[in-house]
Amino acid sequence: MCSPSVASLTSLSRAMCEVRYGEQEYSFILGRNNPMTLPVQLFEVIKTMNVGEKKAVSPNRANQASSTEAEKALTSEKTELGVESGPSQFTGPETKDKGSLVEVEILEVEKIEHVVNGGSIVKRRLFCPTETENDKHTPVFETVVTVDMEGKIDETDEVFDVRKVVSFRIGEGEVGLGMERAIRTMHRGERAVFTFMPPWPVSLCEKPAIEISDLKNTPVRYEVTLLSFEDAKTPWEISSFAEHMEQANLRKVSGNKAHEAKKYTLAITKYTKAQLFLEVFKDFDSPEQEAQSNELKVLLWLNLAASNLKLEQYEKVKLHCTSALEIEPRNAKGLYRRASACVALRLFEAAHKDLVVLLEVEPNNALAKHLMARVQAQLQAYEREQRETYQRIFAPANPRPDSPEELAAAAAAAAAKEQAEKEQAEKEQAQKLAAAKKNGN
Repeated sequence: MCSPSVASLTSLSRAMCEVRYGEQEYSFILGRNNPMTLPVQLFEVIKTMNVGEKKAVSPNRANQASSTEAEKALTSEKTELGVESGPSQFTGPETKDKGSLVEVEILEVEKIEHVVNGGSIVKRRLFCPTETENDKHTPVFETVVTVDMEGKIDETDEVFDVRKVVSFRIGEGEVGLGMERAIRTMHRGERAVFTFMPPWPVSLCEKPAIEISDLKNTPVRYEVTLLSFEDAKTPWEISSFAEHMEQANLRKVSGNKAHEAKKYTLAITKYTKAQLFLEVFKDFDSPEQEAQSNELKVLLWLNLAASNLKLEQYEKVKLHCTSALEIEPRNAKGLYRRASACVALRLFEAAHKDLVVLLEVEPNNALAKHLMARVQAQLQAYEREQRETYQRIFAPANPRPDSPEELAAAAAAAAAKEQAEKEQAEKEQAQKLAAAKKNGN
């Protein structure tokens, strides 16, 4: 069931509770393990009760919580969740008779949901019709929804955004990622309040009637009614070639708009969806149909490469360009984008090969020439670095000088040394002969 109310508080971690205590009615936000604005004794009784159930309690025990503590908790809860929290202080009925009892009744219990973990978007259902077989599911990616929306600043209730019967496709980014996530939790005909907690990015709720920068640190509430929605067609629900091409082209156009708006991740999602429609269809009636499909595939691979290039996902750029070049090996855009990715990955030889082919296809391509100059400079620097490295590794311990002047000086020094050694040897020989002659006499 999709009812906004629930039977009791027993299974809930957060809930809005309408309570009649004596002759007065109160609205409280209750936590399962935290009585918040209620005295512990009264909370322990209330959380076990069902809607419509009545119990008698002692007011003298229930009124033990101070009104100051109740006010603080109440104010904190209202600021956090952006909902009306009843009277400013908890004041139970007073009685002089210690033995008298006061009746407590649960009027309504309403579940509070966190749309995003951590509570940055909080949902409170106001109305949801009974489910039928056709309304069990909620909108998904690419569903076209029609909604009424009204945005208010939480602290002042100032209306800053009103849109009636507005239609858009989930995943297009027309209303912001946060609002899309909120609407995807709704059923057909449901009405709910979504509270966006600060600090929240622009993407949570785009295109309001006032400057978005004024709201970044302020809780805002949107009351949204999901009037209707229609799921997008899937590749497996259509059979004709024309329909597959039409759906792929629609997503390509949508991806191009997202890329131009610098929403590169969304563009990648759209191009990928478009590719799926083409990959699923295999039953071509003619070579012309296959050629048309391949032509669109190449465009989509190149667009995927362009968006990934903006996100500096260079390995993915290489992959997508390679897929395009497998169909059209001399596609200029594919060669240039893959070469650019290779340069970023310092794969200069691979980039050089792609640029050589590209300049054969488009000899006057200025971008290709500029990139080729960079690649050649990098290759030369790399070769020089490698050569110097090998020289350092394999150089002899006492290398011979390389310049002619140094070679001449070295030769002269060697000749002088040789002459000195020769003269020394001759002198020693003469001394030996003189000594032998003397001894012989």
